[in-house]
Amino acid sequence: MVGALAAMVAIQGQSQTPFPVFELPDPMATNIVFQVIMKTPPLMRNEHADWVVMANSVLDGVEDFSDTRIRELTRNSGLAPRVIVMNDHVRIVYAVTADQLAQGSKLATMILSNPKLRQDSVTNAVSKLMEPVSDPFIAAVLPQIYDLSKVNEQSVQRTFATRFDPKNSIVVVGGAVTPGLAAQEMARWTRVWEPKKVIPPVAARIEPPAPLLRSRIGVSSFEFRGKAFTPATPFSGSMFLATIALGMGKGSTLWRVVRQDMGLSYVQEGLLWPTVDGWVPRFIVLRGTEESEVELFAKMREKIIADIDSWDESHLIRAQALAKASLERGSDLSPFWIAPDEPIQPSLEDRCAWVGLLELTKTGSVGMKTLSSALENVDLETVKDQAKKMIESAEGVYINGR
Repeated sequence: MVGALAAMVAIQGQSQTPFPVFELPDPMATNIVFQVIMKTPPLMRNEHADWVVMANSVLDGVEDFSDTRIRELTRNSGLAPRVIVMNDHVRIVYAVTADQLAQGSKLATMILSNPKLRQDSVTNAVSKLMEPVSDPFIAAVLPQIYDLSKVNEQSVQRTFATRFDPKNSIVVVGGAVTPGLAAQEMARWTRVWEPKKVIPPVAARIEPPAPLLRSRIGVSSFEFRGKAFTPATPFSGSMFLATIALGMGKGSTLWRVVRQDMGLSYVQEGLLWPTVDGWVPRFIVLRGTEESEVELFAKMREKIIADIDSWDESHLIRAQALAKASLERGSDLSPFWIAPDEPIQPSLEDRCAWVGLLELTKTGSVGMKTLSSALENVDLETVKDQAKKMIESAEGVYINGR
C-alpha cells in the first residue's frame, strides 16, 4: 500500500561509479553529510571477527587520508565521524563543510577501496570488542559473539581483499550539494579502479556469526522476531502501525500485558530493525534471570495475541500519532532504529541513512513524510490482522542472563 505512494527522496547520480550514489540536496544545509553503507559479504564463521574489526578500524586511516587528516577534514562540520556495525551491514558516517565536496567524495571512495587496516588499529579494535557488554539491551539487539583470538592485520586485510566487493555498497550524500556533483567527484576517483576479483567462500562454509546464548549479566532477554518487510511490501502500512501498537510505550500491548498484567519485565520495547532485506519487527523483553523461564515464551505469545483482539480506534489513533511524531518531528519514542542505541530522527544525517538503508533493499526509498501521510489511511482491522500474523509467526530468541 505504501509502496504505491512511494516518492524518491534522493536523486541517483548518473555518473559511472562502481556503486550507486544517491544525493539528497537540502537548500537549508551548510554542510555535506556522507553515509557510506557496506553490505556484509558472505563469510565463513571465523571471518566475521575480521569483518567487524575492519569496520572498527577503517576510520584510523585509508589511502591518502590519515586519521589526523580525516579529523581535520570533518572538524568544522559539527558531526564527528563514526562507524555503526549492524547485523548485515556497516555504515560509516561523516560530514564536511560545503567547500570540501571533492575531498569528502574522495574519502568515501578510499574507504571502500583502500583502508590501511594497520596492526595498531586492529589491536585497538580487538581490545575494544573484547570489553564485556554491560547493557542488556545492546546484548539483546546485537546477539552475536566473535572469536577474536586469531584476528590480526593479515587476516583482516585478507578478508577485506578477498570477500568484499565495493559494488555491494551505497553512498548517500546530503545537504549543501548540487545534484550530480557528488557522483561526478566519485566517478573521477573510481575511474582508475581495477576490477576487483572477489573470492566468495564455498557455499557450504558460509555461516552467520555465532549466536549469543548467555549474557552472564543477570538479565535475560526474550525476543519475538518477525520477518523483514519494506514500504513496498503488501500491507506494510499496517505492519508499521502494528509494531507501534504492540511495542511502543506505556500504551502498548507489551507494557499492558507483559509488564503490568504478567509482571514479567522491567524493559519492553518494540522496534523496526534495519537489514538489507528491510525492516525487521523485533519485540524485546528484559527481565531478571530465573530458573526455567524459557517456557514463558508460549505464555507471553498467547496473552499478546489475546490482547490484540481488544484493540479499538484509540489504539490505531495512538499508533498513527506516534508514527507521525517520529517521522516528521523526531521523537525518542520511535519504532525506526538505525543503530543499536539510536531511533531515527528527521535530521539530515538520519534522512540520508533512511535513504541508504531503503535503497539497500533494492525496493526504492520512500520519504519519511510520505510514509507518515500514507499511514493515516490504514484501517483498524487490517492492523489487528497484521499484528496477529506478526506475533504468531515470530521467531523466539532467548538469551540467558546466567
